[in-house]
Amino acid sequence: MQMRSRRQERLDGERGRIRFMRIVVMYDLPVADAQDRHEYSRFRQFLVGDGYTRLQNSVYTRLAVDTKNAEAAISRLKASLPEAGLVQVLRVSEASFCSMLTLCGSPSDEGHFVTGEDFIVL
Repeated sequence: MQMRSRRQERLDGERGRIRFMRIVVMYDLPVADAQDRHEYSRFRQFLVGDGYTRLQNSVYTRLAVDTKNAEAAISRLKASLPEAGLVQVLRVSEASFCSMLTLCGSPSDEGHFVTGEDFIVL
């Protein structure tokens, strides 16, 4: 009979679970001329079309079900990069994303605070 460590049992139990994570894309693109604005618009439209939602100006986020799904989304993102500007990508766990604090100077009618309870798991 083979003895299994607690660590191995825990890892085996976690393999069947879905491990949600977030991809956060932050970008600063030039908009000096018509061509720059066209590239900016094309990149933003790509983000929306690929399932990203706007968190704030030039910051978009997308849910990924696991690391493989996140890597595929990042590959598509790399293929759609504009020629100029800066694009940064951050991968965080869904738990870390849900613990984000939203601070604002005064309440507004433009939106609401997003918490983990606002999402529907399908």
